[in-house]
Amino acid sequence: MRAFFTTGPFIRSKHLVILLAVLFIIIGFLLLVTIRNVQGLHLTSSVVSENLNHIDDPLLHAAATRKPPTPGVGPVVGKVSAPITVVEFTDYECPLCARYFEEAYTRIRKQYIVPGLVKYEIRNYPLSSIHRNADIAAEAALCAAKQNAFEKMHDLLFANQAEWSAAADPTVFFRSYAANIDISVAAFSGCLTSHAMSSAVERDRADAGEAGINGTPSFWVYGPDGSVRQINGAYPFATYQAVFDTFLQSAQQ
Repeated sequence: MRAFFTTGPFIRSKHLVILLAVLFIIIGFLLLVTIRNVQGLHLTSSVVSENLNHIDDPLLHAAATRKPPTPGVGPVVGKVSAPITVVEFTDYECPLCARYFEEAYTRIRKQYIVPGLVKYEIRNYPLSSIHRNADIAAEAALCAAKQNAFEKMHDLLFANQAEWSAAADPTVFFRSYAANIDISVAAFSGCLTSHAMSSAVERDRADAGEAGINGTPSFWVYGPDGSVRQINGAYPFATYQAVFDTFLQSAQQ
């Protein structure tokens, strides 16, 4: 009986220490899992913020509730007689616009623009509050258009976005692009320096606002029957293909 009272509390204390140690391990594990989940939520929020337009179904945008921009204002790629007209509002410094250019536009050009099925008009909506070189890039594209080289400059601006977008003076790169596409660098440089196309960029921005556009890239697609579809966001090629093919099939019926 004497031994019981001597060793009993000691054993109970030892068990308590072991129990507390196990509890601390469990709590530490749960805390680690919680921290990782929170970090995962932050990452998910960032991804959603950057790619929000991929979650939003473009076919839910009803063009009838907004004022479609009038076609025939900006530079056009493709045949004037094409049955479908696309008006895109873009920002040359926008990463999503560059991704759209690389992944979807090149296929649209090959499968719809070159064969004469789509007339593609490109207008400007530079988000200058977050893209400091977007306005001058838009002017560069329009300055090249004055020498019938819009499409080439458009392609170079997106293909080399990482090169000029962070530059203190992006016009150095724009002039080199002008030389590469064999237009008068002097005339191009004069156009840039004088900001001769700034009013055209501002007109595009105003028209985008009236059309309810608040991000890039944004598209208005005009079918041969006069119906209009708005698409907001940089979607995979299949999204635009579905809209084009629906219009073309309707025209054949």
